[in-house]
Amino acid sequence: MIITKLNINENTSNLIGAYMLDRYDNLIKVKYHPYGEVGDLESNSACAYFLSIYSNKNKDTINKILIDYIAYCIDCTYGECYTDSDTATKISEIKNIMYNIFDGMMTDEVINSWNLDTNTDTLYNNLINLVKDNTLQEVLDMSDIDETGDIAYTQLNQLYTRLRVGGRYDNDNEDCLYVRISSVGYDWGNDIMNIVCKKFSKVKYITIERDSEACSLNKTTHKVYSTRDYELINHMLMSTFINQEHIPILSSVTKTNNAFIKLLSEKNTSIIDMQIKKNDCLVEELRRINKIENNYVTRIVD
Repeated sequence: MIITKLNINENTSNLIGAYMLDRYDNLIKVKYHPYGEVGDLESNSACAYFLSIYSNKNKDTINKILIDYIAYCIDCTYGECYTDSDTATKISEIKNIMYNIFDGMMTDEVINSWNLDTNTDTLYNNLINLVKDNTLQEVLDMSDIDETGDIAYTQLNQLYTRLRVGGRYDNDNEDCLYVRISSVGYDWGNDIMNIVCKKFSKVKYITIERDSEACSLNKTTHKVYSTRDYELINHMLMSTFINQEHIPILSSVTKTNNAFIKLLSEKNTSIIDMQIKKNDCLVEELRRINKIENNYVTRIVD
């Protein structure tokens, strides 16, 4: 499907950018959306750092991931340089060395994933403060550099949804709010409607979809949610979205709906993503039309 570029209007130009929305209507403006990756301590530490600032859930576990990352940085850049006497030195006494260690590990790409501007002093100090009273050896002993911090990746995807005004992945001057959902088992309908009415009602269009990047889907595949009336929320007019009779995230289907099955058969503009409850008749009919995976129904079209 080809999306025509829609110039942003003056009323919404100040809203362009990326945001993270939690389940308590807290909207956080970010430079870049944080993402993690299963098995990758470096990218998952970026998720952990975000969570350490904005979430109180599993605080000790999240901080442990960051300590593992600190030890990983030490091992990679300083591991063969320190002496036996260095290992008894407290981290607070070797701040300059720690700064050099982090500088050696954090490329511009890594810094971007941690949602920071070029000034990294705050990040470095926050990391150092986690272990400032520990010796170098204690940090190495208390950490597991083989741990990959996957829980931070999972927690971020479950507790937050990603929003962007201006384009799906970049600020392309498009007058559309993209909402990209990465969680499972939670209906963001109320949260999205609340934040739209409070903050984004002036934006002309809205798209709500599964987050392809966070869910390890092909980034060219966009699974779009629909309203309860089976209308795709894919560049839907914001005024139409706000004036829905019901909260507009599609609920689970519990009975066969011939009209919806007909719509699935005929739609040729996007992808529908819907969680269904067990219903043999409906599942069998949808299986004939669509591909079913993990109790989700998807139809991929051009």
